Amino acid sequence: MHQTRLAWVQVLGAVCGLVLACLPLMSQAVGLGRLVVHSGLDEPFNGEIELLAPSAQELKTLTAALAARADFDAAGIERPPHLLTIKYTVSKRGDGRHVLLLSTDQPLREPFLHFLLQVEWAGGRVIREFTALL
Repeated sequence: MHQTRLAWVQVLGAVCGLVLACLPLMSQAVGLGRLVVHSGLDEPFNGEIELLAPSAQELKTLTAALAARADFDAAGIERPPHLLTIKYTVSKRGDGRHVLLLSTDQPLREPFLHFLLQVEWAGGRVIREFTALL
């Protein structure tokens, strides 16, 4: 009985050690916060998404764009033409936070946006779904 318990403690210790060893690797991926909208219906779109824990190297190579049609099809999401007018720009706020600014030149006449955003950097890629009510 004592040896069985000791074996389980050793296995648990090994698993915990492995998880802790992987944490630094996982913490180096760029995360995306929520979409905050600063515009309304029939106005040019103005929104932002906070970039969570980006490294300086990731920021140098980071690009954002609307996901490919194949990604929309795979997710079962419509890809209307007005989504193609959104521009994506990385910006640094005065408080040091990095954000992804989303904007259009022309007013959006759709009451909501539902889209897939693709963000890529030298070390990875993420596609995330966003929905916003205007």
